[in-house]
Amino acid sequence: MASRIAPLDGARLKLSGDVETVIALSPGALREGFAIAISDGTLVRGRYDSARQDCRFAVAIEGAGIASIGRCAQGDRLDLAWRIEWISLAAGSHALCPADDPEGAGQAQLMLEIGGRTEGRQAA
Repeated sequence: MASRIAPLDGARLKLSGDVETVIALSPGALREGFAIAISDGTLVRGRYDSARQDCRFAVAIEGAGIASIGRCAQGDRLDLAWRIEWISLAAGSHALCPADDPEGAGQAQLMLEIGGRTEGRQAA
């Protein structure tokens, strides 16, 4: 089923389709922008201008589904032609950080730092 993410008045995003909900953007997302990660591998950057009540999206990495950006009264809307199993929104300009590409492969890579948790584990 296709899904849509569209801006609403009051710095909110409406998700419709596979997931039906409204997400209020945090002050950090309003100041620095936000990133949306979708289960198909799509990563989207977003900015919401509170003064103009306008939202802009840009696809940072295309996933398995088809993502298209169209216009609506409050700015951009994102249409996803793929089933969504999960979606995550992270606030801040560092939420989506392209890694350096020293070999010039031309493919977007993302840095992800994961701290290992060793508490409670026993040596084999």
